[in-house]
Amino acid sequence: VMLGGDSTIGKTPFLLQMGLCIATGVPFLHIPTRRAKVLHIDLENSDKDLGEKVLAMAEGLGLKEIPAHFMALAAMGTEEWDEPGYKLED
Repeated sequence: VMLGGDSTIGKTPFLLQMGLCIATGVPFLHIPTRRAKVLHIDLENSDKDLGEKVLAMAEGLGLKEIPAHFMALAAMGTEEWDEPGYKLED
């Protein structure tokens, strides 16, 4: 699934909940799921922010740990990308 839209409309929480539900095989929005491997690639958040969001969503879903079938990657990398004027090395 690929989802785009304006900032702060809830894309990340929606997709994290969907991914964690699929990775554990629990219903998503009352729709049955079948357990499967999930790779969540986030193009907006840093790795730190994404990690915090994954943990918060897992806790909100009542999970004791992040499922082995779930992996989240932040394409933005570290917080350095968020700093104004950040430049790649030559």
